[in-house]
Amino acid sequence: MIGSALILGGGIAGMSAAIALRARGVPVTLIDADSGWRSYGAGISLTGMSLRAFEQLGTLQEIRRQGFVTAGMRGRALDGTLLFEAPVPPAPQAVQCSGGIMRPVLHEILATQVRAAGTEVRLGLKAVGFDDDGAGVTVRFSDGGRGRYELVVAADGLYSETRRQLFPGAMQPRFTGQGCWRAVAPRPAEVDRTEMFFGGPVKVGINPVSSSQLYVFVLEHVPDNPRYEPDQLVAHLREL
Repeated sequence: MIGSALILGGGIAGMSAAIALRARGVPVTLIDADSGWRSYGAGISLTGMSLRAFEQLGTLQEIRRQGFVTAGMRGRALDGTLLFEAPVPPAPQAVQCSGGIMRPVLHEILATQVRAAGTEVRLGLKAVGFDDDGAGVTVRFSDGGRGRYELVVAADGLYSETRRQLFPGAMQPRFTGQGCWRAVAPRPAEVDRTEMFFGGPVKVGINPVSSSQLYVFVLEHVPDNPRYEPDQLVAHLREL
């Protein structure tokens, strides 16, 4: 049994780790650099494997209630013509399903479960140094404090400061040339599963994220990674 654990980062991965460790009786401290513990973004797709993991964490029922979980998908041509419709398994299990949810909603579901499980949450705090003696890790914090843990989990994002400190020679993320646009809109009743449109210069999909909302995603090839002014965003997405 692990005596104590520190999780660096309060995103989906960090909160999921905290819930799983607390379910095994491990004392957990979770820290996040954002003093408001905020979540940004629009909709997020949920795969079958993700839903199975949330089921194991005891979170799936609330995700079903506040998000949208279904099965099957539709493929369409650019003009909307139905090309195929994947069958829905009878009484599908979580791993046979898919879905979507608004990212801030998922954040709130997980944050509520993290606190209810008894995790110590400390916000506006970073880890700035680590001393690993083989039996545990002494962590130095940005507020001048220290803590001693048997396990430290780095879940502080794509540009992880922890990874940079511990593995300075590790490869860094690089832009691959894909841009993704998302727009949230009311969900018509007939849009009851993911729909993908095939062909053309961009990839377009629609995913329900709640009983009343969906999000549209548009993928485009942008090797130069351009930035747009706020008043240009809607016009460019409409053009795509």
